[in-house]
Amino acid sequence: MTIELANRLVEFRKKFGYSQEELGNRLNVSRQSISNWESGEVTPSIDYLKELAKIYAVSLDDLVNCDKTVDEVLNKDKSKKEETDDKNGFTVDDGKSYVNISKDGIHILDEDGSSVDIDNKGIKVNDNSDSKSNSFDYGVKLDNNLKAHFNYISKKKKRERIAEKVNSIVTGVFTLLVFAAYLTLGFLVNGAWGVYWTLFILIPVPGLLMMAIIKRKFCVVPIPLMVTFAYLFMGVKFSMWHPWWLLFLIIPVYYSVFGPIDKAIFEHGLNKEKEDSVITINGDSIKVKNNVEEKLAKLEEIFSEIDVEVDTILKTMEKCKESNDRDLIDDFKDDLLDKLGDVEEKIDYMEDLFDEIEDSSDLPIDTRFKYKAEIRNAKNKVKNAKDKIDSI
Repeated sequence: MTIELANRLVEFRKKFGYSQEELGNRLNVSRQSISNWESGEVTPSIDYLKELAKIYAVSLDDLVNCDKTVDEVLNKDKSKKEETDDKNGFTVDDGKSYVNISKDGIHILDEDGSSVDIDNKGIKVNDNSDSKSNSFDYGVKLDNNLKAHFNYISKKKKRERIAEKVNSIVTGVFTLLVFAAYLTLGFLVNGAWGVYWTLFILIPVPGLLMMAIIKRKFCVVPIPLMVTFAYLFMGVKFSMWHPWWLLFLIIPVYYSVFGPIDKAIFEHGLNKEKEDSVITINGDSIKVKNNVEEKLAKLEEIFSEIDVEVDTILKTMEKCKESNDRDLIDDFKDDLLDKLGDVEEKIDYMEDLFDEIEDSSDLPIDTRFKYKAEIRNAKNKVKNAKDKIDSI
């Protein structure tokens, strides 16, 4: 990202009186992410640039176009001192205060830098006229305690839900058909009871095949079940146990071939995820950071934070134990358990964020496994820490 744009983002933020942490909370990113944007190390995604434009009540072009100064952009309509109704909503700017009412919420900025923001994240009052102690956040601390998500449902998430419903319906119907077929063959065909029980292995197969089609994932196809059925049926029916065990070699071959294909489809989807993934600033084309990649990077950041926080809590516990002061230990014990509760909320947010990433992207199997394992490890670390503190 150009240093001009980075400096411009800093200037916009300061004009509106936000700290990096406060702006990060509004955008649901960490303070470090804001710092990286403003240092020019990382380019924010186009989604975040649009959100910044909404917060500052300017167009995306005015936000990133360095031909005009920030003061020129913010004051271009000030001489008119009249109400305007544009794509950013209903705006009043009399030169001393600024009020914007739009679908993004209600935003009020006074000339001394004080601001009030009312939106779907809560109510934020920032009184810069006195001190930081007068800054209150009545909304949700998105970095630490995310309790709910916006009601955004991606096309992929809709497909996921449809796939689950189809799988449930098809599996239920096929279960009845298999039972009917087994009973019919059992009564009508000699020796069928000892052979056609293998049909029950196929019960989940049609539903999973439908899921694979709807989700467009080869690796959802239940190859292990199909191979197991074929092997058992051939063995029970025709006593062909050998060499039909070779069928099981199909399983690793299938996944070694189609696993990379699923991954390639996923990466292709990432490349096409945002049509406007490249923006032009003063004639220079800048590729914005992929939204999914940024969310995964945020997960990594939270993992590191949790490790540091739990280690700090455990070290504090050890120091308390060394004091042999029972009252001091009891006081710190409750405090440390509260801090672990905060860490658990952070893990809950991490799980929600990862679910959101899975719903909106075709993550490869190895990536899903990696992050699910790390989330599980974080939970176990907090649980073990709680047990140690409870045992004091």
